[in-house]
Amino acid sequence: MPNLIDPQYWDNNQHTSGSNEEDECNLILRCYPGSVFEGHLELYSTEPFLVKGLKLTLRGSELINYGAMSKYRNGDKGVIFSVRARLPSSSSSIWLNPGTIYRFPFVCQFPMVNFPPTFQHPLLESKYTLLATVNDIYKSKPFSVDFEPCVETSPYAKIQMYNYTRDRIRFSLVTGLYYQLQKDTLIRMRIDKLSLSSSSSSTDSSSSLSSSSTMSSLLSFSTVSIALKQILTIGYRNQPDPHKESITLSSIDIGSSNQQQQQEDAHVVVELPIPIDLVRLPTLTTMSSFRFQIAYKIIVSNKIRCGPIVIQRKLFEVPITIGTLPHGTTVSPDLLSYADEHVAQDMTTRAKPRLVISSIQRDDNDVLPAYDDTRPPIYYPQIPI
Repeated sequence: MPNLIDPQYWDNNQHTSGSNEEDECNLILRCYPGSVFEGHLELYSTEPFLVKGLKLTLRGSELINYGAMSKYRNGDKGVIFSVRARLPSSSSSIWLNPGTIYRFPFVCQFPMVNFPPTFQHPLLESKYTLLATVNDIYKSKPFSVDFEPCVETSPYAKIQMYNYTRDRIRFSLVTGLYYQLQKDTLIRMRIDKLSLSSSSSSTDSSSSLSSSSTMSSLLSFSTVSIALKQILTIGYRNQPDPHKESITLSSIDIGSSNQQQQQEDAHVVVELPIPIDLVRLPTLTTMSSFRFQIAYKIIVSNKIRCGPIVIQRKLFEVPITIGTLPHGTTVSPDLLSYADEHVAQDMTTRAKPRLVISSIQRDDNDVLPAYDDTRPPIYYPQIPI
């Protein structure tokens, strides 16, 4: 089944040669709104066999484990879509000769709809699979298709700094509040302590950065903790009491070990990594899925030790957006949201994938030869140069 999809449609980020079975199993077919991919079904038999029907099914599902959540299903079947393609009626019966491989090409096109992304969790599974069926009896191994929606990262091409001031301490997110999935891997924060200017006798008292000696006492009495957290919400639509969980993706503490650096500099710069192996999904709202949402937050807190007791106080938290598009790139105006009721109930190819299978067998020689380094290839019929 790994050779179901033509090789040019595999994910370019996969560094596998595809020359052996292990490499082929690691290949990923990743699709987006409007994606098109082609492939072929291979039928092989060791004895004469009559094919009365050949069907290819592309199914999208979003299944909640209601039993583990101790909740009722309430009619939720978890189906996103299910489209089928059959051989034309004139070719519905085909005899397979022993030892001969029969190939039937197909093409699939996703609509301009933001379906939920591929996601696996003990309480929820969102997946897209291709399945071939012969004579409504023999089934192939399901083939997984990864889907990634288009999520706008930022309307600004340039980074917009975010500032927050509390207790005369200013926290500045130098890298802003918007990050691109799998591209931006670092959150940079600058911490400054503000003090009243010496000229504050006037009514317009201004604040400025403190001297390095004042800055050295910024964290001498406590530890500042900065964490990146993912908040996952699982529940069907407006179901009461949905399941929520918070996962700390990365964190860093700034304590007494940083005092020497504070004495030399008038500020502290902290770098918080975004682990790309853990952050695999963009920010998802209720317009992206009926059954789960994902949010990301930066939480800054301060820990004060009073003898054997550590008191933690949250200073502030700010939501950040993780999108799939480059900074400053907006989504297409034709892009539809799957969570829109009209889109979910639309059964046309405007809101559902289009799947077509052909009875015309395709040979490997049908593909045009590749260009070489010097000139274009010579096509048939050959023209003398």
